[in-house]
Amino acid sequence: GAYLSANSQLEPRTGVSMAADFGYFRDDLLKRAATGMGKILLQILVIFPTAFVLGRLAIRLGQPSVIGHILAGILLGPSVLGKGLPEVSYFLFAEDQGLVLHMLGALGVMLFMFLAGMEMDFKLLKNQTNAVVMVSHIGIFFPFFLGVQVASWVYREYGAGVHFISFSLMMGIGMSITAFPVLVRMLQESGLIKSPLGQLALSAAAVDDVTAWLLLSLIIAVISSSSVLLVVWTMIALAVFLVFMIFVVRPLFKYVYGKFQLSDNSAAALALYLLLFSTLATEAIGIHTIFGAFVAGVIVPKESKLREFLHEKLEYFCMIFLLPIFFIISGLRTHLELIRLEDLPTFILLGVAIIGKWGGAWAAGLIAGLKKHDAFLIGALMNTRGLMELIVLNIAYELGIFSSKVFSMMVIMAVVTTAMTGPIINLYKKRFSTEVSQPV
Repeated sequence: GAYLSANSQLEPRTGVSMAADFGYFRDDLLKRAATGMGKILLQILVIFPTAFVLGRLAIRLGQPSVIGHILAGILLGPSVLGKGLPEVSYFLFAEDQGLVLHMLGALGVMLFMFLAGMEMDFKLLKNQTNAVVMVSHIGIFFPFFLGVQVASWVYREYGAGVHFISFSLMMGIGMSITAFPVLVRMLQESGLIKSPLGQLALSAAAVDDVTAWLLLSLIIAVISSSSVLLVVWTMIALAVFLVFMIFVVRPLFKYVYGKFQLSDNSAAALALYLLLFSTLATEAIGIHTIFGAFVAGVIVPKESKLREFLHEKLEYFCMIFLLPIFFIISGLRTHLELIRLEDLPTFILLGVAIIGKWGGAWAAGLIAGLKKHDAFLIGALMNTRGLMELIVLNIAYELGIFSSKVFSMMVIMAVVTTAMTGPIINLYKKRFSTEVSQPV
């Protein structure tokens, strides 16, 4: 049924050679492969090996795999494939045929944020030492302030048709993000995860992440609402949702899980239903599905083995199958051909991002009593943006706040600031002991 149209007729054709019959068959074969499900499968067959190979190459070069995945998206996008083989690029990734890919990519981001929420250890948030408070708060509000300031200049060049407040707020949050899941993996691979410095970085990044997503939800509410009163109602609804999830759903989930001794598969199904409910709720409120996914991950009881089971079952599928599609979508939106080496805004945005995040966290570490080299590394760790930054940038692009050029400039900033972290960790380990100074 899928291969034969309603008007197809299997009638013998007289006077037609075998070669002509083969030609008809070949044309039908190519048509089926280039439309509908065949086209989607073809896109995925191109995306997977490209993302996998570049991800492995990035790891071999001492970088997180996310760097390779972002580069894979750029490689298959208009900047490289679109320039070298425009016909192939259009055939594979025509803009009017990308709805299914966008849905798969969005599902990948939802699952990733769900897993990121499960990784959130609120014992780290309770560890509110002087250093954690200083690094986390200065590390998010100082770059946010600088981002809003530089936005006024960038807006004059690239903000036509966009409300300035929306543009400046998104620029501020784009400068403030720290990629908590990427940071966890970097610290694990470097052996710093259990050191006092590693725990300080994790605690500060955890506070950073929670604050950033709350800020982002507020910003989306402001951007999406047509009046101040609607913003107030949106934030009230968000507060009710958070209270309900934390004080009703979480205890109920723990009770059902323990009382009925659910099997891993049954508990996983319940957790995924919770994920769908939470994302639907935040989408209805007018925030974003990613915030609901993050909250759902936080709600899953940490003391149970369920988190390990969900990570084992979902992480590989999400990172290997779904997220590369999201990176390709980001790559298709990245137009490096719009950016020239002499373009000053790209370098200014990169400089502001580094000064704001790295410089702010470095200064905060010094104020808190860390040694200079330890504070320097803390700044570099907090400057890791990775996938979290791409999520924010795609939201800004989809809301029409960032143009293709601004989006592309910010992607370059995200790649560079994330790629900086690995070499700096290696340099730190060579020159200094992993025993770090204790904050005051």
